[in-house]
Amino acid sequence: MAKQCLHEKDGIRCKANVWSHGRCKIHAYERTDSQFLKQKEAKKSAPTKRKRIPLMSKVRQDKLTALHELDRVFYERVWFDRIHVCYYCGKYLGEDLNIMYMHHPLLKSKYPELRHNEHNLDLACFYCHNEAHSANPGEKHLQRKIDLIKYFKEIGLL
Repeated sequence: MAKQCLHEKDGIRCKANVWSHGRCKIHAYERTDSQFLKQKEAKKSAPTKRKRIPLMSKVRQDKLTALHELDRVFYERVWFDRIHVCYYCGKYLGEDLNIMYMHHPLLKSKYPELRHNEHNLDLACFYCHNEAHSANPGEKHLQRKIDLIKYFKEIGLL
């Protein structure tokens, strides 16, 4: 028969099997041997330095930073060239540029060559932008995509 844990509280003894130094895994923190106590004190006193694992390589991060800077310049140019109204509902968007107003009907991930093409960028209010990216986009959003695909095929970009 396996040894049982030494933990006892209010006359009731733990029935779990011993894992280390007479204690089960649940009650191992109750150990009183000097080696365990020294390790516990060392952990408390020494600051733990965690190694930071980068989410992406430095090269990729630099490329993305450069791409986002190009996006910012492109969005500013489009914002100042156009009237600040939603393409889909006509709502006034105000005078301040917000990146959420910039909508690519043909997604940047699927059509990276059209990322900085002014024809593939619509000014859209929050509601219309979210609707366009929802599971069930409205008819106006689907029709806009179809029209853009036809246009870009005609001029040879797709």
